[in-house]
Amino acid sequence: ANEDAEFDYRFINRGHSIFLENKSPVGYIPRPTLLGYWKQMRRNGRFRIQTALKHRIPLGLRQILPLMILPGLVGSAILGLFLHPVFWFGVVVYALLVMGLSTKATVQSDKPSISMATTVATIAVISHAAFSLGGLQRLGEAMLFKK
Repeated sequence: ANEDAEFDYRFINRGHSIFLENKSPVGYIPRPTLLGYWKQMRRNGRFRIQTALKHRIPLGLRQILPLMILPGLVGSAILGLFLHPVFWFGVVVYALLVMGLSTKATVQSDKPSISMATTVATIAVISHAAFSLGGLQRLGEAMLFKK
């Protein structure tokens, strides 16, 4: 869980450089169930924050934005239900963004289909929500227990 960020930090901190190579294939074996994927992403969010706390690395926008997805969506939905429908705007924008990016990824694939677009969108939402939850849980623990 987040071993790559931990390694990157230590590697760069010792004066080395990391280069990204877009021609080098990277394999990924997905979890067999959506629940397993949820747990993986939640753990990744949790340990991403753990790494930042451990090494006293300030969080950048790239780490803060994913943490705000779950509270932003839940808050937007609650406010939309109880105060005014305009608050649903955040949920609608997020849904449109996920659908648009999922459709683009699907169209660019070898075998585009509606089911693939639905799967990509589902995985994106699970990934965002679980990472956000795990990170926020770790931040909450750090604030409560000063660790």
